[in-house]
Amino acid sequence: MDKLFDLLKSSPELNEPTSMMTILLSLFAATLLVFPVALVYMKTRKKEGYAQSFVHAIIFISPIVAAVMLIIGNNLARAFGLVGAVSIIRFRTKMKDPKDTTFIFLCIAIGMACGLRLYYIGLITAIFVSCLTLFLWKIGLGKSA
Repeated sequence: MDKLFDLLKSSPELNEPTSMMTILLSLFAATLLVFPVALVYMKTRKKEGYAQSFVHAIIFISPIVAAVMLIIGNNLARAFGLVGAVSIIRFRTKMKDPKDTTFIFLCIAIGMACGLRLYYIGLITAIFVSCLTLFLWKIGLGKSA
């Protein structure tokens, strides 16, 4: 148990070999941190509606980005290879709402934090942005009269 807390507290060098425990912790943390974000998204989009596939995409993005960050590490060649591979992918889905784009970006940030083993940044970001989203939704800021 102490080893788990040490992993959570530390931010080891990215050049170090990645253990199976670190990989699993990064993927699990990214998934765990993004679930409340997905729930907040569903709660705040209830009236406008949302697609189940979009909610699934929100959940999938963070552990995938965490895995990508673990793969890249500090290797510049891997980073450029990833840019080349990702440039092949074209997203043809139009976002109906800018808020959807921000949720995607939030999930990417959480995944990056977990992939870089900066779990506390991912946790604090997920909590802060989720609370901010709920607050803005609750007070109805920006609603037309």
